[in-house]
Amino acid sequence: METVTLSLPSAGKAGRPAVIDVVRWLLARPDLHLTDLFVREDQCLFGSTVDGLVRFTLSVDGVEYAPDRHQMEQFLSAVFDDGWQNRIRVRALDEGLRLDEAGWCRFNGHRFDGGRLQVAIRRHPSQPLTLEAIQAPPQFRMLAQRPRGLILFVGRTSAGKSTTMAAMLQHINLNAAAHIVRIEDPLEIPIPPERSLITERQVGSDVASADLAVHDALRQRPDVIAVSEVRDTATAGALYEAIDSGHLVLASLHAPTPVDGLARFVSYFNEDAPQRAQVLSQVLAGVIGQVRLPRLDRRGYRAFFELLANDAQQVAPLIAERRWADLKIALNEGRLDQSFNLSEQLLQGVLDKQIDHRLALPAAFDGNGFLRRLREVSRGAARPQLAGQAGASTGGH
Repeated sequence: METVTLSLPSAGKAGRPAVIDVVRWLLARPDLHLTDLFVREDQCLFGSTVDGLVRFTLSVDGVEYAPDRHQMEQFLSAVFDDGWQNRIRVRALDEGLRLDEAGWCRFNGHRFDGGRLQVAIRRHPSQPLTLEAIQAPPQFRMLAQRPRGLILFVGRTSAGKSTTMAAMLQHINLNAAAHIVRIEDPLEIPIPPERSLITERQVGSDVASADLAVHDALRQRPDVIAVSEVRDTATAGALYEAIDSGHLVLASLHAPTPVDGLARFVSYFNEDAPQRAQVLSQVLAGVIGQVRLPRLDRRGYRAFFELLANDAQQVAPLIAERRWADLKIALNEGRLDQSFNLSEQLLQGVLDKQIDHRLALPAAFDGNGFLRRLREVSRGAARPQLAGQAGASTGGH
């Protein structure tokens, strides 16, 4: 692990600087390229970059800096609502907050090691990126223009799902006079209204749960409902109701691939899964899967996408019958209109010297297919014909 030694700005008569000021100072430094920061009671700070974890050795006027219990409590009081001392004993706390030059950040406060305090901080774009900025394929714009249906965003933790969903919502915001209701836990990337009316509700502070927020939204004349994450049957059921009511619904969930995401979404309903799969086959617009890999120049990350599109309900029979294995084969073999698989995007990224092939192979949803295509191209076969180009990603839920 790399160690970075830095001298913090003097706090003057205040002595040691407040933790939140140290966090703001570190995250605002462009030379550090930080994506995450970890602040621990009575320990040095750690950061995360494209090259891995970094240990910070900090000092103030020659004195080593490590936040003590009192400073950590002041830090958490500055970030979280009153009463955090009791809530943190039950579970971790989440909050989104803008830190001036450091941009918008998500704070996760929790206890560890028998009661010591730690805060994990994830950076997000200060403003939502556009689909053009992440160089999304044209199919994403087509999905954003749909008047109704379900669009799922899937990927592992830190894949950049929140950034991509916000970019699609921003596309709607810039191009349509619509009412967008966002349900976030916590709010990560605020979207200022442009042509659209935007209602942003945060679970915990504005509403008790995501499923209640979806039910509320149905009485708020929405055109678009977006849920940051589907975590339980109640939320999945509320989304079905919203879709059935004729709205465009965007939602994300943790799953490694688009097909796995569909299977997980249906599995929330247990004995009702067959009936739910029938409905889903008719209302699904598409599933976007993605991974996020370090760029070869080490200046941030790039996102690479896979799209399972239900264009003209071409995959409806496979979804209705829950033939997930056949659906994966059809997607990997490129037999679906308007869809494309991740392996081809990763291969293009390797050939364009955007990413390291040694990182692309384990990231591929179909590792064997990616390796086969890489060998074919190295022997002179046709280069990939992509539906869209890989794009940059600066965030990652």
